[in-house]
Amino acid sequence: MSAPLVPNTVLKLEKNQLLSVQYVSRAPTRVITQKSWLILLELFAHQNNIPEVFLQCQGILAKKEALKAARDFVQKQPWYPDIAQSPVMVQNRQVILVHPRGNIDLRASAQKYPLLLSAIFHDVANLKNDEDSLRDEPTFLSIVGVLKKEGFLAPAPGTIQWGDVRRLNAFCLQMGFARGTPIDRYYLNRFVEEACKDIRGKVLEIGGKLSNRERYGLKNVTEYHALDIRKGPDVDMVGDAANPDLFAESSWDTVIMFNVLEHAPTPWEIVKNVHRWLRAGGSVFALVPNAQRLHSFPGDYWRPLPDAMEWMFERFSKKQLFVYGNPLTVIASLLGVAAEELTGEELNIKHPDFPVATGVAAIK
Repeated sequence: MSAPLVPNTVLKLEKNQLLSVQYVSRAPTRVITQKSWLILLELFAHQNNIPEVFLQCQGILAKKEALKAARDFVQKQPWYPDIAQSPVMVQNRQVILVHPRGNIDLRASAQKYPLLLSAIFHDVANLKNDEDSLRDEPTFLSIVGVLKKEGFLAPAPGTIQWGDVRRLNAFCLQMGFARGTPIDRYYLNRFVEEACKDIRGKVLEIGGKLSNRERYGLKNVTEYHALDIRKGPDVDMVGDAANPDLFAESSWDTVIMFNVLEHAPTPWEIVKNVHRWLRAGGSVFALVPNAQRLHSFPGDYWRPLPDAMEWMFERFSKKQLFVYGNPLTVIASLLGVAAEELTGEELNIKHPDFPVATGVAAIK
């Protein structure tokens, strides 16, 4: 049986385009180009059952005067001239016009005048007249599927199927290592592939291992050194990167810091030191987790988000951020799900509001 659905969007008119916007979101706005989408969003605000919505849809489309009646009603309303400045929230069981002089509840009007949303935007937005496509049930179900995938329709409150995720412990206590490749390590590998092709010359890896030179497949390296705060079998330098006098100025061509800055009480000081230690034109490559359980090696202080990484590396002449993650991989990372348990599409879709890891490639 189909799960009940509710609409989940805010509609805003801008230069004859109807946009779906998200509250304080970094995600790009999406353009709604089809009347069929508006019709379904409106109907799901009243009826959450997919078969019932399909039947209601047939009844409305059979009434040739439905749109005209709704347009006549809309054009008589005092708020209509301000529609360009008035977003419409279509969320759960609400249809609310966010008017400059106060919110206006349109749900009752939408029930009395079906196709109300189509009528509101009929003369002011570029919309494809594809409403007849909803008469065909397979096409109707296909459009519902698209709206679900795009986030315009969501499970009704109280109907989310939590399944195995409804638990108070992670699936893996080792952040996913016991199940395969941890999600953040998958993104680390992506970062190395995408951003780290310019690792060259005399290289310092802070918090890493000498064997990483081979693991990362580095071909243009003349020297490779691994610095840690403690002695280890795969480390050839011991010291604290927060100490600016650890190395002479302009002594390295490249510095690597993967999953390091979160363990430093003052990571910005380390970034400042790296800038000092790099030669002119030298590069730094850093990656930090944003959604990962606590792991004290030796301490766990921060989860620097993209804005923080942008700020910490502001003294560099050039920099580029690499942000990885989406809502699904945030949950997977925190619960210790392995990358192998998700599809490539699920892993590689990026949502700027839900970072799992943030990398930066910067040049002095």
